[in-house]
Amino acid sequence: MNLFRLSKGFITEVHRLFALFWWESSDVEKRLHWGSWDKLCESKNDGGLGFCDLSLFNQAMLAKHCWRFIKWPNSLVVRVIKGRYFPTSDFLHATKCSSDSFVWKSFMWGRELIEAGSRWQIGNRSSTLIYEDRWIPRRHSFKVQSPRVLGRDAKVRLLLNTSAKEVEAILSIPTGSNLDDYLLWHFEKDGNYSLKSGYKLG
Repeated sequence: MNLFRLSKGFITEVHRLFALFWWESSDVEKRLHWGSWDKLCESKNDGGLGFCDLSLFNQAMLAKHCWRFIKWPNSLVVRVIKGRYFPTSDFLHATKCSSDSFVWKSFMWGRELIEAGSRWQIGNRSSTLIYEDRWIPRRHSFKVQSPRVLGRDAKVRLLLNTSAKEVEAILSIPTGSNLDDYLLWHFEKDGNYSLKSGYKLG
C-alpha cells in the first residue's frame, strides 16, 4: 500500500466489506445504513465518524516516500531512482511517461499531495520564483495571486510590490537568513511531512 497505488475497484470492494461489518449486514440480510460511506469517512470535526478512506491513506503513504526523495536526494535509493526516471532534473520537476513503471506512476500520484501541501521557505531569496513557485504562507494558495509586474523568471528578491491581500502573509516571512530557500510542509510546525497531516489534506 505504501509502494503502489491501489485500484479504485479494490478500494471500493474493501470499503464495501468495511460497511457490511460496521452495519452487521451480510449478503443475505441487509440492515439500514445510517449514512453514506463518504460521510462516515469525514473527520469527526466535520460531523463524520473519522473512518479511514483507503484511497486518501494510500496517497498519503506514497507522499511520504516522495518527501524522502526531496529531503534526502543523496541517499542510495533516491540516486538509483533518479538515474532511471529524472536524471537531468529534481524530483519535483520529474515528468511522467506512458512507459513508466507502475511504481513510478504511483509515486507521481503521491507527489500531487506534496505539491498541494508544501511551499518554499524563503532564506536568502535567491532561488524561489515569484510567480511560479509556492512560497506565500497561507492555507489555501501558496502562489502569488496579484497581476504579474515582473518577468516569469523573477526571483523573490526582486519583488517590489503586491496586492493588499498578500502583504500580511508576505510580511510574516522571517528575513535575513543566509540559508538557501528550502521546501517545507506547510501543515506541520516543524515543516516535515507527516502521514496524519497528509491524509487530512487529502
